[in-house]
Amino acid sequence: MDIATTSGDGMTRGLVGAALILILHTHVDARVVISEVMFDPEGSEFYDEFVELQNVGTEPVDLGGWRIGDGDEQDELVPVDGGSVLAPSAFALILDAGYFDHSTAYDPWPADALVMTIEDATFGKGGFANEHTEAVILHNASGVLIGSVTYSPGNAAGYSEEKIDPLGGDGSENWADSRWKLGTPGRVNSVSPKNRDLALEARTDTPVLVPGGLPGKFTFEVVNRGRLSSGESEVVVEGSTPWRKSVATIGPGESLEIDYVFHALDAGSHRFEARVSLKGDEDPLNDAIKWEAVSGALPQQILVNEVMAAPAEGGPEWVELVNPSAGDVDLSGWRLGDSGDKVAVLDADKIVLSPGGFLILAKDDSGFLLHHELAHDARVYSLSGWRTLNDGGDEVVLRDATGAVIDRMRYGDTTPGRSLERIDLMGLSEDPENWLLSTDPAGATAGGENSVAWHPVAEGVALQVSPNPFKDRVEITYQLPDAKAVVNLWIFDRSGRRVSALLNAESGGSRRVVWWDGTGEGGRMLKPGIYVVYLEAISSAGTYRQRVPVVLARGL
Repeated sequence: MDIATTSGDGMTRGLVGAALILILHTHVDARVVISEVMFDPEGSEFYDEFVELQNVGTEPVDLGGWRIGDGDEQDELVPVDGGSVLAPSAFALILDAGYFDHSTAYDPWPADALVMTIEDATFGKGGFANEHTEAVILHNASGVLIGSVTYSPGNAAGYSEEKIDPLGGDGSENWADSRWKLGTPGRVNSVSPKNRDLALEARTDTPVLVPGGLPGKFTFEVVNRGRLSSGESEVVVEGSTPWRKSVATIGPGESLEIDYVFHALDAGSHRFEARVSLKGDEDPLNDAIKWEAVSGALPQQILVNEVMAAPAEGGPEWVELVNPSAGDVDLSGWRLGDSGDKVAVLDADKIVLSPGGFLILAKDDSGFLLHHELAHDARVYSLSGWRTLNDGGDEVVLRDATGAVIDRMRYGDTTPGRSLERIDLMGLSEDPENWLLSTDPAGATAGGENSVAWHPVAEGVALQVSPNPFKDRVEITYQLPDAKAVVNLWIFDRSGRRVSALLNAESGGSRRVVWWDGTGEGGRMLKPGIYVVYLEAISSAGTYRQRVPVVLARGL
């Protein structure tokens, strides 16, 4: 009885001890979890699938003899560098057997990762499926089930399925698509909480709209998303005004607000990037933020120079802009409107107008080019949402990308086929006296100097003819000291009789070119000989007269 009891007690103690060892062994094994599955790689389905394990316990675990696979087949794990022991908190990266000879997709992996492969060519029976759910199953060397994870398809190729909380369960609520392309093989998952993780978060909306000539400000925060205090870090801003700042230790869950003030910028769009640098940061994807600052122009930095509000039949409406400043101006996102509230937007990616350059904004650029010859250095763009200009009078309003009014002009009645041209480039745009109908024979001067542009002379009148003598036609150029005048340009013969009226009480600017072909009234051909070109210009400042002889040499 005693012997039996003793024997029974010994057997009982032996069974209890064996059970305890099994329980402890199972407990240790259970601290190894499946932490990541790359079932739909960007590269080869035969070589680039992987499974990642993590030892979340406090003791090392020998993975020798362990098996992994799908519901149909599990394959034994094979050490790559001779080792199979997974240290506490460490990751085991299990790669396809053919990876090492056919791929480098995940090179280099962390030096402390335990790299293993499988005895078969693919995981499970033919690799992991991409189109339907499938279980990834892990057994230890004793055949005990350690983990079973069912992944969900739909990930973009190259983005793995990652476990969020390594200590959490294997349910779908604890899994998410990787935030990083190629996943995180052998390192902390992109979706998992990190020990050291500083992030930047914007507090100002982008784009930042800045009035022309003024500084701007962009506010962002350095946020500690990690579980530990950050230690010192540095924030660097790259852009038109480079800037850096040292940041002291930030506690878990705390943040530091930073106001980045930048100097006045040239008109147009400017891109900035801020980045925080922290040694040992475990999530590089949240270290940087980008934003755009759109700086406005100064008033009249770009001018409305010519307006075709009443085109000839079949032609498009258009507005010509000119850059009178000394620097380039980016017109991307600028807007053109009339007296109404709606505007048309210049929505090209980048349109830079150089000093002295011309830009045509048209309802239809192809239609424009059918009706107008454009100077070689000028450009034309169709404007989305063109606002129709009224023939009987309207307003043209030019706004920069911030919405600020840069220039505007008003006009009254128009003449079909003739544009309204600016006289004095630096004169007031809203002054009706600073605009005249084009005197160019084509009815407009798109992309070139206005026919009525003011070129003042020091005194009196400049009147020139060329060539002289002439046979077929002669170019007559006049220049006045006033911006506007009513002009008579007549031809007289040697007896003082007027034989031709080239301009008869016509309104014009300070400069004009007129051609005479040697014909008289009714288009009759005149005899060879000496004629007189007579100019009479009447302006608010007085009356100017000038005569120049010209020789018609036809038939001589």
